[in-house]
Amino acid sequence: MAKVTKREKFENVLAVLEVVGAEAEAEFVKGELALLEKRANAVKGKTKVQLENEVLKAEVLEVLAEQGALRATAVGNAVEVKVQRATALLRQLVTEGAVVREVEGKVVTFRLAE
Repeated sequence: MAKVTKREKFENVLAVLEVVGAEAEAEFVKGELALLEKRANAVKGKTKVQLENEVLKAEVLEVLAEQGALRATAVGNAVEVKVQRATALLRQLVTEGAVVREVEGKVVTFRLAE
């Protein structure tokens, strides 16, 4: 059995209300359907932190381009953020394919992808 969506439930209720002649309730349900449509079509923008991270990721890429392979601590110092944030940014860049993570023993370095 397929899952019934909220929209489908409202449409079913609206059909019943129109047959019964409950105009006020039908108008309410139409308003709820309009709200669902508005929410579905809303463009989700980036948060303030996501926008800041985009700028920082560009700076990280510049640093790696200039200095070559670096540890997360050095990247953090270069872009003036804590090592935890630098590590998170580097992880995102690795996922995006822009940066390569290299492990040699206990030393982890990051460099630009070729």
